[in-house]
Amino acid sequence: MRGGGHDSRAQQHPRRGGDGLLFGTGVFRWPPSDDSGRRHEVRRQVFIRENDAVRLEGHWVDHPKYGRQFEAEFMGHDLEMDPDGLANFLANHPDVKGIGPVKARQIADEFGRGFDVAIRTRPEAVAAAAKVPVETALELQRIWIANSDFNTAMAYLSAFGLTHHQVTTLVGKFGSQVVPILDSDPYVLMGEISGFGFKRVDKIARKMGTPKDLPSRIRAGLHYSVLAALDDGDCWVEFEDLLDRANTLLVMDTLNSREVIEGHLEALIAEGRLVSQPFERLVVADPEIHRMETELAEVLQTASQRSPHAVAEVDQLLNAEGGELNREQRDAVRNALNFSISLMTGGAGSGKTYAVSTIASIAERLELKVVLAAPTGKAAKRLEEVVGHEASTIHRLLVFNGHTYSRDALNPIEADILVVDEVSMVDIALAWRLFQAVDRARTAVVLVGDHNQLPPVGRVTSCATWCGRWRSRPPSSPGSSVRLAR
Repeated sequence: MRGGGHDSRAQQHPRRGGDGLLFGTGVFRWPPSDDSGRRHEVRRQVFIRENDAVRLEGHWVDHPKYGRQFEAEFMGHDLEMDPDGLANFLANHPDVKGIGPVKARQIADEFGRGFDVAIRTRPEAVAAAAKVPVETALELQRIWIANSDFNTAMAYLSAFGLTHHQVTTLVGKFGSQVVPILDSDPYVLMGEISGFGFKRVDKIARKMGTPKDLPSRIRAGLHYSVLAALDDGDCWVEFEDLLDRANTLLVMDTLNSREVIEGHLEALIAEGRLVSQPFERLVVADPEIHRMETELAEVLQTASQRSPHAVAEVDQLLNAEGGELNREQRDAVRNALNFSISLMTGGAGSGKTYAVSTIASIAERLELKVVLAAPTGKAAKRLEEVVGHEASTIHRLLVFNGHTYSRDALNPIEADILVVDEVSMVDIALAWRLFQAVDRARTAVVLVGDHNQLPPVGRVTSCATWCGRWRSRPPSSPGSSVRLAR
C-alpha cells in the first residue's frame, strides 16, 4: 500500500441519497494478511458503483468490535485518460500556453494514457514530442499538478465535445465524482446546474452510450416536452399530445415506446412531479407553473375590490385633467382610481397612453406615488417619453440581478398606483413575480395592453390570456375592465 493509499474495486452498489445523487458506503475486499477472507469496511460516502476503480488514502485502525479496518481520508475514482480528451483539453485550456491543436495531438498520440506519468517525471520528453521549449513543458507540468484532482475528469469530459466553460462548470460542481455521476445517470445534471437542459445533457449521454430507454431519460424527456409547450404559450399540454411530443423527442427505436413513455408519465403525475387536470380532455402541466397560474388567477379575481386610494370626486378631477377624454377613456381612468386592479385594452391609436397620462396627472394632484413599468426597455422608454413620467422595465422594478429578485412580499414595490404597459408581453411567471411584490393594502395595479400584439417575452402563457378571459366576462359581472375603441 503506497503512502497509505490503495487501489481496489467497489464490491457494493451505491444507493440513492436524499438529494437524488448516487452515492454509497463502500465495502471493499482487501488482500487479507491473515487469510481469513475478512471484509474490511471503508466508512466514507462517495459516488461509486459496483466494479468502479477507486483510489483510497488513509490508514488502518483496529476497531474494538469489528476488528481491523481501513479508515479512508480520501476516496476518488481512478479514471483512465482518453487520448482524444487529452488533446482537446491541452489545446483548449485557457491556462495552457504555447500548445495548439497540432502540438496537443502530438502529445496525445505520443503518450496517451501515460501522459500523467510523463508530464510529472519526464517533462523534457513531452517538450521533445511537441517540439516546444522545455520551459513550456515545465509550465504545463505546473498547471497539470496544480489541478491534479480535476485533470483526468476534465480530459474525460472534453472528449464529448463540451466547451471548456461547460467542463469546468461540471467539475467545479461535482469534482472528481463528475464522471461516475454521468456514468450512473447523466440526467441528474438537469436539476443541478443552470444551462444544462435536456438536449445538452442528452447529447452528452448519447455520446457516453447511455441507453435510450433509461428511465431517468424518459422522465427528463417528458418534463422537457411540457416546458417546450410553454414556448408556444401553453401552460397546459394535452396528455395524448404530450405522449406524441415525448415519443418524437426520445426516438427509443422500439415498437412499444409510446406505451413505455405513458407508464412513466402516469408515474410522474402520481408522484406530483407533473400535474394533470380533466378539462375537456386530460391536460398536463409543470407543478410550478400550475401554482403560479392558480395564485395569479386568485389575485385577478379580486379585481372588483375597491382601491386603497378610491377617489369620491373622480368626475371633478376628470373634468379638470381629462377634458379631451372620450367615454371609454374616462371609464378606464375612473376604474384605475377606484379598483384594486383594472385592465385597459385597445389597439394601436385607441388612446391608451393618453389615458395613462391622465391617470398619472390625477394621481400626482392627489399626492399619490405613481410607478410606470413595461416588460422591455424599448417599451419602457416609449412609455416614459409619451407620458412624461419615469418608467422602468419590470425586471428593474423588481431589482432582478440575473439570479434573484429583491422585491417581494417582504420588500414590496413602493407605489400607490402601479401601471404596467404592454401586458400582452408579460408571461405568467413574470406576472406572478410582479404581483408577489405588490402590497395590496397600498398599491392599485393598472394593466394596459393589446392581446392582439406581440407574444410574451420568454416562455409561459401571457398575462393577457388571463386578462382576455377577465375582459370577456358577462356585462353584468362586477369588474374593472375597459376596452378602448379607435
